[in-house]
Amino acid sequence: MTMVQIGENGWFYTPDTRHPIPDTQHLTSTMLTVIRKRLLLAIPTLIGVTFITFFAGFLAPGSPIDAKLKERNDPAARARLMHEYGLDRPPLVQYVSFLLNAARGDWENPFLMIHLSHRL
Repeated sequence: MTMVQIGENGWFYTPDTRHPIPDTQHLTSTMLTVIRKRLLLAIPTLIGVTFITFFAGFLAPGSPIDAKLKERNDPAARARLMHEYGLDRPPLVQYVSFLLNAARGDWENPFLMIHLSHRL
């Protein structure tokens, strides 16, 4: 009869072969812990990537309103569009609004996203 010993790393060893037999309960709990940590690390990573991408759009020349108006230089239309798209608010307020809308799955204003992606 072969006896089984538990090693310090949680693996079972048979004394005659010393080939590890995995402890499935230990491996399952370890894997769930790793998955949980990775998912929790994804949150600040996504916030960091969106922060850098969002504010990189402000470094590009021009604005989405200039692209929408093209050759027309109407200050009233420009002010109306700036307010309509929320570009008259401070950049940090725009970013928080963007994050909240993205968390809800609300992508109602694709014009800005398409234009910002073309600017980058």
